[in-house]
Amino acid sequence: MGVDAAMSIAADAAVLAGLNKDKLIEIASNIVPDRAMTGDLIFEKIARKAARINPQVDLKALYGLYHSPRTNTVRQISSQHKELARFELESVNYKFDTYEESLAVPNMERRIDHDPMLDILKSNLRIPKAYMIEKSETFKQIDGVDHWGKGYRRWDLFVSLEDENFVDFYLSNEDAVLKILFGEIFDVKTKLKSGVRQIGKGRYTPQMGNKEAGFLIFERMGLRYPPGIALSDELVKAIAERTRKDVRPVIALIEEELRRIGIDFNRSSVSVRSNPKRSMPGILKTVSDTRMSSSAIREVAQAWYSDRARAFRRREGIGETYDLPVIIQLWISGEKKHYNAFQLWVKDYRYKVKRAADPSLSFYGAGVFSTRDPNTNERSMFGQYIENANGEELMTGGQKGEDINKLAHAAPDVHQQILDAVRKLEKEAGPQEVEFVVNEGTVYFTQTRMVSFSPQAEIAYLREQIAQGKITERVPYPSWKDCSVDWDPESFIKLKKELCSRPLPKAGRQHRGPLGANWCGI
Repeated sequence: MGVDAAMSIAADAAVLAGLNKDKLIEIASNIVPDRAMTGDLIFEKIARKAARINPQVDLKALYGLYHSPRTNTVRQISSQHKELARFELESVNYKFDTYEESLAVPNMERRIDHDPMLDILKSNLRIPKAYMIEKSETFKQIDGVDHWGKGYRRWDLFVSLEDENFVDFYLSNEDAVLKILFGEIFDVKTKLKSGVRQIGKGRYTPQMGNKEAGFLIFERMGLRYPPGIALSDELVKAIAERTRKDVRPVIALIEEELRRIGIDFNRSSVSVRSNPKRSMPGILKTVSDTRMSSSAIREVAQAWYSDRARAFRRREGIGETYDLPVIIQLWISGEKKHYNAFQLWVKDYRYKVKRAADPSLSFYGAGVFSTRDPNTNERSMFGQYIENANGEELMTGGQKGEDINKLAHAAPDVHQQILDAVRKLEKEAGPQEVEFVVNEGTVYFTQTRMVSFSPQAEIAYLREQIAQGKITERVPYPSWKDCSVDWDPESFIKLKKELCSRPLPKAGRQHRGPLGANWCGI
């Protein structure tokens, strides 16, 4: 870089910072400490961009970093768009059993405009046209085995050609560039110390998500659940903001934390689950039965930026600032697995036939139950289960399950484990809706939340609580206008209007129907 170029960059910086001529000369002298920088057009472009981002940037440090070994290698590939530069951020290859089509990612290509990494590029680094393309494709009949397939997923970054050199430099030295530009330091050990919690341990804090809080309940009641850890929203965002290679040290330390609580990656896989602080049903993401990786965490984090999630937050009055912790948990399968003729560990599709012939075989399955009937408040277990499955189809409505009470005949020991949990949950936490998985006859509880009662059932529950002295008639029932649209006016029950007593317990305040949302005076 010549003196003229240095003066031009310094002038840009000085104008942005409102500096005088003396400061301009000082910046220029810092840029050209010796003749070694003369003629380097690529660094000149990088320096101009850096000076526009932060007029006070230390260009000597930037130049030193420019000539140091790269800590990251991000592949730059040709782009079909003449005005865009393209970078391959990450690619993942996988195999799947075509009998289990749900394990294959569908063929698709989608544009991503909102993402933690894109937020840094657009907001902090002033690269407004940045976006990503996620592409996935599957292929069947691999290696002559007619029911096996393979697939890949790839994430590419696109930026304008004018930003190509700076983005290439940034992606190769992410943390170092951010430190020079903004003084930010990504301290791995500090982030992990403050951002990793073992689920089910300790006390509740407002930083915990809903799922994580549920594991505290399971732990307190001695109910079995898959071990795991929770990552804070801050740590998840920091991981999602950076390329896979840049966060390898973080992933390695997270894996150490998982090994410390007994998760062996040589034999086990994990589930990476969204852990919102406010419920966003059906909106967010879980990646099941996977190996620990930054891509799984990034995929769950990206769900926060989806169009559905953004629309939901606008409707519910939830802020846009990233606020999604993540749970990484031992994957417990509800499927009976075996080695097939090709020595591959796959689902045993004949398991149900085998167990019908021999009921002594261990039960596998998954399901969901409520400790009370949500339609009537009757103290009877209500829900469904599905045999030899992991439960996703049941929870999303893709497959119909069996009445949970039929487990008394189909798997008496499993049924008894669930009944014991119902009694404990009702006593300590109130009416709950609980998800579970069964592996080799052992029940593992994976989530709990307050039952979503119908309006009539909520009234019945309130009357029960009043009769038992757990709440008293301090306030009237909510008015008709304040209740949900499915409220039946013929079933409306009035209580005294001039009342005094203690308020509803916390469990009551968490109901999602008119009780929780509209209960007056609480």
